[in-house]
Amino acid sequence: MCIDHSEHPYFDPKTNKEEPTWYMVSVKFKSRLSRPPSLALVKFLASTSTIPDEVKYIGEAGYKAVKEMQLVNRGRLSESLIHRPFCQISEFLE
Repeated sequence: MCIDHSEHPYFDPKTNKEEPTWYMVSVKFKSRLSRPPSLALVKFLASTSTIPDEVKYIGEAGYKAVKEMQLVNRGRLSESLIHRPFCQISEFLE
């Protein structure tokens, strides 16, 4: 069941509480990456058919996480789901 956020400025009055169309999540800052992976790098990795030697250290799971990201598989996104495997390897993609 959805919590009532009817006072929130982005609340959708047409939403069904049993099957909500949006969710609000709380995010807490943990740490800053010294060199976050660029969008160009992520898109390049997603377009390759095998893991480039330079980033083999991310492993098959990391490579799969990059290729499955909504960021590289969908056109225009205002927000994007990022799965845990990508978060775990992103600090190594420098």
